[in-house]
Amino acid sequence: MELETTRFGKIEIKEDEMILFNQGLYGFKNEKKFVILKEEESDFFWLQSSTNSDLAFIVTEPWNYIKYYEFDLNDELQKELNISSKEDVMVINIITVPENPKEMTINLKAPIVINYKERLAKQIILDDERYQIKHRLFYDENNKQVADNA
Repeated sequence: MELETTRFGKIEIKEDEMILFNQGLYGFKNEKKFVILKEEESDFFWLQSSTNSDLAFIVTEPWNYIKYYEFDLNDELQKELNISSKEDVMVINIITVPENPKEMTINLKAPIVINYKERLAKQIILDDERYQIKHRLFYDENNKQVADNA
């Protein structure tokens, strides 16, 4: 199928590449279908809506930058997403890129959990004070590097 996007123009995707968010994303409850657009050599990729050509989020797998990041998937979420093996799970987090890219932040508070095999996903909110909505990806407030690979 052909998908019209604001950032990438027309792109061809397969129906089985779609990821279904039964409850949408926070702030975008009506947006239920997305596709991941990834370049081979980058830690960053796009979560592009299939119904809204303007809606795309820069995302990354958190462990590329935050090695200590961890949380448990409760039984309810595992059932909702038909998760039977941890190998089927992909976790991504939304990135915010301000005018100064050194000030990029990652939303550690609300990760997106994807059952890549079943193409089902849900954004969850973690009840863990260590994780913030705007965690500096590369630098802390004193401009010291905090990412393991920065």
